[in-house]
Amino acid sequence: MKHPVFIAAELPKGGGESIRITLDEYKGRPTIDLRVWYQPTHGEPRPGSKGITTAAWHLASIKRGIDRAYAEAVRREIIDPEHLAGAEGTNQRDEATP
Repeated sequence: MKHPVFIAAELPKGGGESIRITLDEYKGRPTIDLRVWYQPTHGEPRPGSKGITTAAWHLASIKRGIDRAYAEAVRREIIDPEHLAGAEGTNQRDEATP
């Protein structure tokens, strides 16, 4: 039985676009999808062609890679972890732009 799509996060990108992280199934196999979604003039948001879908069993490796990238971005002072506290689902770069 197919599970409903789980939207883990949606990050505003600007210009009517967002990035969605979802868990889904493809041909009966669980997948993780990071994809740009856009808002058409009429109707519901639609997935775009920009993104990646891979087997969900890659999720632990993806998380480790994101954690490493996050730590390096903090080390390089690209992001400020204090600013990010409680900012889940937001785009820091857009908020920080004067």
